[in-house]
Amino acid sequence: MKLSFSFIPAAFASLQSTHSEGDRKVPPRTPEQRLNRLNQFAEEVLLQHFSELPSQTKWIHKFRNNAFRMQKAFRRSSCGFFDPTLPHGGPDPDFDEDRYDRENPRVGVKQITTGYRKWAERYINKCNGQKKHKYQVSRMNRWNTLLQNHYNRFNPVE
Repeated sequence: MKLSFSFIPAAFASLQSTHSEGDRKVPPRTPEQRLNRLNQFAEEVLLQHFSELPSQTKWIHKFRNNAFRMQKAFRRSSCGFFDPTLPHGGPDPDFDEDRYDRENPRVGVKQITTGYRKWAERYINKCNGQKKHKYQVSRMNRWNTLLQNHYNRFNPVE
């Protein structure tokens, strides 16, 4: 079988474009799907690594209630931002909320709270409270510190 030399570069280019599309680890998701996934991760890390924490259930509810507020803000016409033509639908292309460190809860909690913070910066940054006061950013930074302190109290760093 003879192959022409003009066919080989075209086939290689086709293979490269397919390969680069196949490298994508995060399937396209809507902001609400992303937020739901963050909620699942938050609940998972709290259930797996914070069983000694008396307020474990309260923290799970805090994350759920906060996500509900964020979703409600996103649905307001004056607040929500989503453009499916942009990477991840928003202005920050370096965000990947599809995974977190399940082995190291200190790192996992930081990744999850950072995920919520970046979600707010990307999708509800037009909201008045987020734009002027960075409520979600401040809240997630505070929650990360509190959860790190709780975890360290029951699992001292060696």
